[in-house]
Amino acid sequence: MCCFLTLGVATRAEQTAERLGLAFKDGFHEAYALGKKLGEGAAGIVFRATKIGDDSGTVYAVKKIPKASMRTQEEYQETVNEIGIMAKVRITCPGLPAPRVAEGLHAVQIDHPNIVKLLDYYHEPDAFYLVQEFMQGGELLDHILDRVRQRL
Repeated sequence: MCCFLTLGVATRAEQTAERLGLAFKDGFHEAYALGKKLGEGAAGIVFRATKIGDDSGTVYAVKKIPKASMRTQEEYQETVNEIGIMAKVRITCPGLPAPRVAEGLHAVQIDHPNIVKLLDYYHEPDAFYLVQEFMQGGELLDHILDRVRQRL
C-alpha cells in the first residue's frame, strides 16, 4: 500500500484504507495515458484515457482528485472513505478487468447499466486517480435539465 505521508495524515487515512481493504497502488502514469479533458467539478477533473500497451481501443474515464484541493485532514479522510465505498462494490462487466478488492473484503456484486463501474484506483504523490468505465452521451445533469424543460 502507498504511503499517505504527503499531507501529514498518515495515521487516520492509512488506517481507514487498511480497514476498508483498499489496495491502493502507484504507477498510474506508467499504466494509463490521459487524453482530452471531459469535465471538471468541485472534487476533481475527469479525463478520457487509454491503457498503455493495450491495442483494444478501450476508452476509460479517469477522475483525478488533486490532493492540493484537500485543505483539511477530514477532507482527505472523506476522499479515502468514498474511494473505499466505491471499491467495495465489485462490478462485473464483460470485457473489462475486475476491480481489485483486498483479500477478506466482502464485496457486493452489481452489474447494472446505470451504475458507472470503478475499475481501478491509484494513489500518487499529487492526486488520487480513479479509473472508471467510460460512459458516452454527455453529462447526466444536462439530460436531467432537458427532461425538466420538456415537462414545463
